[in-house]
Amino acid sequence: MFGCQQILINPNNELRAILEFICGESNKLHNCGTYYARQLYFKTGKIPNKFDLHRLMASNRHFQVMYSQSAQQCLTTVAEAFKSFLGLLRESVKVQ
Repeated sequence: MFGCQQILINPNNELRAILEFICGESNKLHNCGTYYARQLYFKTGKIPNKFDLHRLMASNRHFQVMYSQSAQQCLTTVAEAFKSFLGLLRESVKVQ
């Protein structure tokens, strides 16, 4: 289990704009990755892994404006969450 430490910052207007832009692009990339993962699952039944998402989203404009490691971590989170959700869904179907 990992913990987060919140740090209150008071950025100047320039830094605030940069942080809001990066956070917005990260959120948009997460949404794109989730949409793609869902569509792939619904159409083919395949669960995309993180490498599939990295490769396919590399040309996405939201991916390109971020540092590649940050963008890849965002997509890795999507792949892990999607795989976990579907695993839990399958287990709940087996139990019932």
